[in-house]
Amino acid sequence: MAKTFGIPASTLSTIILKKIVDDYKKGAKKIQKCTFEDLDDCLTVWFEQCREQRIPVSGVMLQEKATQHVKKVGHDNFKASTGWLDSFKCRKGIVFRKICGESAASSPLSQKILTQSTSSMRK
Repeated sequence: MAKTFGIPASTLSTIILKKIVDDYKKGAKKIQKCTFEDLDDCLTVWFEQCREQRIPVSGVMLQEKATQHVKKVGHDNFKASTGWLDSFKCRKGIVFRKICGESAASSPLSQKILTQSTSSMRK
């Protein structure tokens, strides 16, 4: 193969080795383990239900929902920080995007859930 490209075999092996190492580094992302699996599962279900009903969900809403769940379950050493939120979104592949369309926020159910979420955040 080196003859095909007109380069020495050692150069070809260096190029191939560099390509392999670069590909490994790109694909070798650190997988973040979840400390509170019950919280992740609960929030994932809640988030998916909101998305199915086209209810907009913000990061603050996710943090508030996490705090509510933790109080119910009794995890004393949990804090719904921005770092936790970023890790949760990364683990679950969540990207916040604007939900478009007239039905996105106009259904009575979505208005009720949104009102409940925002009122509990103010407390």
